[in-house]
Amino acid sequence: MTSQPINEGLLSFIQEQTGRGVVYEQEPIPLLGGIDATTYKFKLRGMEPMVLRLLGSDRSAEEVKRLQIHSQALIHSNIKAPKV
Repeated sequence: MTSQPINEGLLSFIQEQTGRGVVYEQEPIPLLGGIDATTYKFKLRGMEPMVLRLLGSDRSAEEVKRLQIHSQALIHSNIKAPKV
């Protein structure tokens, strides 16, 4: 079970960014195996499952952009990968 701050904080962030009221179909649950990040799987009602990846504050914007490019390349190659 995840902590209430993650659940509430993530929903608030999504609502602020999208301007839509959203609810969980599945609350965030921790995924194991992250070396450099804490990851959670969750699902919003009416949407595909998603992954929240929390990187340490010591990560640069350049590193995060590189992760986004890698994810987009996988998706473009029809390899199932979460959007970053």
